Amino acid sequence: MEIWHRIFLVHQLELSLQQERAAEESKNELITSVSHDLRTPLTSILGYLYIIEQDRYKDEVEMRYYTSIIYEKSKNLDRLVNELFEYVRTKNPKLTLHKEKINMTRLLQQLAAQYIPELKANRMEARLSLPGREVWLYADAEKLVRVYENIINNALRYGADGKWLDIRLQEDEKGICIEIKNYGKPIPKHSLPYVFERFYRADEARTEEGSGLGLAIAKNIVELHQGEIWVKSDESGTAFFTLFERENIDER
Repeated sequence: MEIWHRIFLVHQLELSLQQERAAEESKNELITSVSHDLRTPLTSILGYLYIIEQDRYKDEVEMRYYTSIIYEKSKNLDRLVNELFEYVRTKNPKLTLHKEKINMTRLLQQLAAQYIPELKANRMEARLSLPGREVWLYADAEKLVRVYENIINNALRYGADGKWLDIRLQEDEKGICIEIKNYGKPIPKHSLPYVFERFYRADEARTEEGSGLGLAIAKNIVELHQGEIWVKSDESGTAFFTLFERENIDER
């Protein structure tokens, strides 16, 4: 028995070392990605500030043009920093969730109404397919709203080529499934396995349009609720699904 106990301890030590190395690699990867994403807007801000500081502009109109660019780049930088903090926070499995009984039918209706201005700006419309009854979920309302805001923002960013944003809610004996679908350009097949990874962008040409953290944050929050999230994308559209199983649904 003693030799088996020693073998077990050695195995546990090796496993612990592997996990420690993986954590260190993950931390280094995060630092590298953050440094790259912060450097892009910061370099632009410093460049335009240098031009202004050196009086290298023709007139006040040009100076105002430069300051407007600085302002927009600063907002991008602020959004990236905030989303980075949120990503790290939601990655913590010990994060406290403030759960309450949520009317998911009403929540999705309110979200669709909230995005009417942005949808109109993108020449899109929301179509809701909801049960004719109230559907309840026991969850952290603020964090759950963040999940669907991130998915809808992604649909607005990449789905403007299609007219519709479909929001569907289904409940059966297995649980609650919510689908949010847009009809823009599909996600390339080689990108599908990575869309929920931090800093990953399926369209690398659009680096200024997003931090690459929104869907990673959504995944973290769904998993904190013991739910599942996945995506399907082809020529018929791009659909994000979230599933919460029956045991995670509040007793009614």
